[in-house]
Amino acid sequence: MNINRFLLSTAAFAALSAAAPAAAPSQAEVSAARRAAQIYQASAATADFGAIYSSLPDSWRKALSDSVKAFASNSDSGLIGDARDTIRQIAATAVKKSDLLAGMAADGAPFAEMLSENDRRSAIVTYATKIAGVAAAATDSRLAAGDLDGILSAAPLTMKGITDTVPPLSPATAALEAVGQPDGSVKVSGLPSLPGIPGGVLTMVKKDGAWIPKRLADGFSGCAGWPAAAAAARIPDQQVAQTRLMLGMLKGTARQAASAQTQEQLKQYMTQALLPLMMLNGATSGGAQGLPLQF
Repeated sequence: MNINRFLLSTAAFAALSAAAPAAAPSQAEVSAARRAAQIYQASAATADFGAIYSSLPDSWRKALSDSVKAFASNSDSGLIGDARDTIRQIAATAVKKSDLLAGMAADGAPFAEMLSENDRRSAIVTYATKIAGVAAAATDSRLAAGDLDGILSAAPLTMKGITDTVPPLSPATAALEAVGQPDGSVKVSGLPSLPGIPGGVLTMVKKDGAWIPKRLADGFSGCAGWPAAAAAARIPDQQVAQTRLMLGMLKGTARQAASAQTQEQLKQYMTQALLPLMMLNGATSGGAQGLPLQF
């Protein structure tokens, strides 16, 4: 046998195999992807972050949990507490002023392009109350343990006169169309437009046996390196005091914004919040490089 010819043939076969496109999904896989897209849509509509987290592959959940543990272990507990309180205040103000925020759609307010006008306030209340609940649940002990299941499954904030009167966001799901693609993905259309579901279309990809929205999969592409990056990331001591000061300013502005009576007043408070936000980004980005999600 000509060894050189054999080696060349083997190399050529390997190259062609690597370049070959993934096989189109089977009908059973298309159906599984459609069901996964429906579950993701329902979770997005109710801001059920815990359900979304539970649907991720085991390796991704472990990467997230280990990253949280690593970052919490070398972060100032007072700083984390200030961040938790600031997030809760911003979310609470968003709930209180959800009527004004929903009416600011013409100026590009959140959810303006994704939902009908009638659903915008419900979306703001749904997400803000859940974020407030998650922030409250992110205690030092849970962060240290990487207990994202407990944190993300926390009950939403309740606010009498608002959360009991604004109907929850639960748009009906029309008949879905799921079509397998030559690259092995499945495109699911006919979903309501929600955060994370632009245009009501999701491209689902299979990762570690689970069907996941491609946008989500892209975000987790480097998750194996997140724990090490989180362990190495640390806000320098000299910046901790500055960061806590900026968080205090931001929290104070958010508290004042809860008194806004008009859209114009609310816009003024939002403008005031820009300075501490920019200073926060400057104070944390330099010392927390490498984190999957910068604080």
